[in-house]
Amino acid sequence: MSEERSILVYDQYRKAEEKFDYFVIGVAAALFAYVGQHLQAERLGANSYTIQVASMLFLIASVAAGFQRIQKGVTAIRTSHLMLEDQTMIARFRAATTASATTITRNELTGEVLDHAKMAREIERLQESVRMHKRVLDMFSNRLSTFYKIRNITLYIGFLGLLVAKIIGPYIDTSQ
Repeated sequence: MSEERSILVYDQYRKAEEKFDYFVIGVAAALFAYVGQHLQAERLGANSYTIQVASMLFLIASVAAGFQRIQKGVTAIRTSHLMLEDQTMIARFRAATTASATTITRNELTGEVLDHAKMAREIERLQESVRMHKRVLDMFSNRLSTFYKIRNITLYIGFLGLLVAKIIGPYIDTSQ
């Protein structure tokens, strides 16, 4: 019962996290489009236009980091699925090995006939696959965290830059 609730809560967390990622990317992309639509070309220099252009670059970086975060998240979910499948197969092979008094067992999924030696080799191969999936998941976990930080920092810088450009615009002489 507790395990089911834990899975349910994690599923809700994952869905909320995905929706938030989509929302943040949408806000950054919409802000970029709005500013880009209303931006009139000027010379780069010590003016608000330069701050706006730099801010737009930060917004694009935020969108790109957000897309990377989503992509890595989807790949991490797929890798988790593959790891769980391998762990399930290990459990099935172990159960078949201990339950079978004979030395030959049939794989229920594929119909292949396996002896205990083949099952032992298959278990070892699957265990190595699980170890590889765990390494990949650790790598993706670090990358997801990095892209999360990059997305948020570049979004904040881009937004603050646009705000600063609007505030200081009237105070800077643009006729230079």
